[in-house]
Amino acid sequence: MSDAKSHAALHQRVSLRASLVAQSALHVGRGSAGGGVESSDLPVARDGRGRPYLPGSSLRGSLRSSLEALLRGVAGDRYRVCDPFCRDDKLPALSCSEKVRQARQDQQEITEELAHSLAWEGSCEVCRLFGHSFFASRVRIADLPLTAQPGPADSYVRDGVGIDRDLRSVAKGVLYQFEAVPPGSAFSLRIELDNPEDYELGLLLTALDLIDDGFGSVGGKTARGLGWAEVKDLEVTRRRTADFFAGAEGERLDDDALAQARTAAQQRYAGGEN
Repeated sequence: MSDAKSHAALHQRVSLRASLVAQSALHVGRGSAGGGVESSDLPVARDGRGRPYLPGSSLRGSLRSSLEALLRGVAGDRYRVCDPFCRDDKLPALSCSEKVRQARQDQQEITEELAHSLAWEGSCEVCRLFGHSFFASRVRIADLPLTAQPGPADSYVRDGVGIDRDLRSVAKGVLYQFEAVPPGSAFSLRIELDNPEDYELGLLLTALDLIDDGFGSVGGKTARGLGWAEVKDLEVTRRRTADFFAGAEGERLDDDALAQARTAAQQRYAGGEN
């Protein structure tokens, strides 16, 4: 059973490897011009070799927000997902970070063990996976390098316009261009998850399923039809403590094991588990 002490040490690590293939154009910007397609106002992120890549932080945010929305819809108050952006002083703390901060302030003396326990007990189940200000994430997502492109060019430029919401028409003087990687581009996906229960691995698999189903998106400009992707060739491996010392590759989880993890998550959140 997951608890605070079980995550102060490494007992097992589950590695997920897959290919993330763009089904539509993708735009994950770097926030400033320069490099790549010079005529673009909003270029895509590029690595040191000048090739497009998907920042792991961008995919992480998409997976997390998709899970938060899903659990708010199916779990009710029992596995309530916190609101990390709640800043209303008139409401009880809805952010796990704020709850933990208040709990730490209420303690006259705090040890490292107590601090870790408060962080665990004050965290919702999404924060227990992805972390917050007082609790380190157990999910790590590496930046996704480009591994295949459908043509000679790794990106192209699209036109964009601003919309005047009051007039419901194109806003004057708000024309821009943005860079995107084309459909068919493939990126290498790598996720590491420490000490998961079956239902926690099932949650992460469900988050990847949401991308396949079109509920989760990748990057920006999703209202324009960008951001659709597919997770292909998924491989999941579990390495226990002894495997690290032995230099072993660990146990490859087959389809039955992955189905069991998904079932554990379904039963916990949508199946009325006691």
